[in-house]
Amino acid sequence: MRKIKVIVLGWVYWLAVRVNSSLGIYLVNRTLPFGLPTLDYLEFHLADHCNLNCAGCLHYAPFAERRLADLVSLRQDFARLARLFGNIRHVRIMGGEPLLHPNVIEAARIVREAFPKSCVRVVTNGILLLKFNGLAELSKLNVGIDWTKYPPASGKEMDVRRACEEAGVSLRITENSSFMARLRVDGCEGIRKSFRWCRERMYCPFLDGGRIYPCAPARFAGAYNKVSGWKIPVEPGLDIHSTSARDIMLYLMRPSLSCSFCAAASRHFQWKVCTGPEDWRI
Repeated sequence: MRKIKVIVLGWVYWLAVRVNSSLGIYLVNRTLPFGLPTLDYLEFHLADHCNLNCAGCLHYAPFAERRLADLVSLRQDFARLARLFGNIRHVRIMGGEPLLHPNVIEAARIVREAFPKSCVRVVTNGILLLKFNGLAELSKLNVGIDWTKYPPASGKEMDVRRACEEAGVSLRITENSSFMARLRVDGCEGIRKSFRWCRERMYCPFLDGGRIYPCAPARFAGAYNKVSGWKIPVEPGLDIHSTSARDIMLYLMRPSLSCSFCAAASRHFQWKVCTGPEDWRI
């Protein structure tokens, strides 16, 4: 009976964080004692930088320092998360470009050992996929590939499909020829309005260095500030090693101060190479 309650509550949490954060907070406060909760989604970087220079990148990769994930820290973080959560339904290994990291397989193994039932996928722009020799190992770990195909990687689809099929690794391809700009220079968007707009479309908690954040843009706003001169508040995150699952879930259901710089709307434009910080402005 307890297992059924946990499963049902997991789906209710999933719906609540996207549609009504107040409902999610209410549920967490009153139902979490039924067992270890399930976190719906988590993403992290293996590399902050990228081998593309996409205008409007939500993770600010064109302005990021060249930093690779420390796998010792990553293992500690996922061991802690495994003590806090019964499962994380979806884990996405991202960047920047994750295939720039020399040990993608070990990172994938860390996640899989911590959460055997999770859907784990490496998110890549595909530029390095045909040179990556770890596809078969990813298959053994039941870790898939999400290829976001931008115009510079066009023409590789047949070869990539063949390589993934031969290795037995799951491949999902998303065609993406456009980006969106959401930043507003005055920082006067209503925080709750922006947060609600965002949550209705996405839910992307971000892990970095033992801390969890509501999203990657809130974590990496400082990189954008350096090149733009803006003062977007940089979210400090929550230390997962000194807090509870309940507090993490509540934290992710509340807006960040940086939300006031994200418009509850977006300006879409065709994919292009970054020309400067203006590319992110609505």
